[in-house]
Amino acid sequence: MIYLPFLQPDFSTTALSAGGWLFCTAVPSLVLRERELSKVATRREGGGWMKTRLRNEG
Repeated sequence: MIYLPFLQPDFSTTALSAGGWLFCTAVPSLVLRERELSKVATRREGGGWMKTRLRNEG
């Protein structure tokens, strides 16, 4: 994304405050971390959807 102040009126946008930037970086970061932790937990349990599927078919 490129910051072009002269286009703000055309797109009805405003500049983000420091708090806005913090929110926009913190929330996706938390979602990414949560997803990666869930993958680690699944691996430690020794499974996942493929292993469960193979057990049920075999």
